[in-house]
Amino acid sequence: MKRQIGWVALAAITVAFCAPASAEEPAASELEVNDDDARRRIETWPQNKRTAAEGLIDKYGAPDEITSDRLSWADRDNWSHVTLHREGKTENFPTTHENFIEHTVRYDVPREKAGELIKFHPSLVVDQQEGTLSARSDSVEANILALNLADEIVQGKRTVNSARNAMREELRKEMAGKDSRYTEGLMFTVPEREPMTEEEEEE
Repeated sequence: MKRQIGWVALAAITVAFCAPASAEEPAASELEVNDDDARRRIETWPQNKRTAAEGLIDKYGAPDEITSDRLSWADRDNWSHVTLHREGKTENFPTTHENFIEHTVRYDVPREKAGELIKFHPSLVVDQQEGTLSARSDSVEANILALNLADEIVQGKRTVNSARNAMREELRKEMAGKDSRYTEGLMFTVPEREPMTEEEEEE
């Protein structure tokens, strides 16, 4: 069930809205973009973004949406969306990095926990209306880690400070080449995608 949030929580929560593709830059589905088309579109992107994009294309195939500044895949594995941005905002937690890869899961965040999640990690995006939770950073592993710790906050297993300390520690393990269950995959169950209605299938 979708929840409405109070103004206090709303002030702390970033809600992402995706504008429809413009006439000059239609969505990938309209262009029937294939893998090669997608790779050509990222030829002028910065090297680190291009490398990340190529890895995602190898894993998920051609994006469902392509614009001049992002690639987006819908309903891949456990993810509601995977989005790669050509440019990202620089953040300083847990280390200085650029947020350019975003992973979104179906996750109904309780109203009273939304503010705690934003305090834990400013790059988390809670969308109460859509029932999703997103993490944005510079790697898949960092996003998985952030989402796993966010779930532990929601479940009451961690405080904000405990989660922030764990974020730093687990990333140090990852950078040292050590295994961490927090970065290997989601440690919570993601709700299955609701089947489309006849009207949605016809669109």
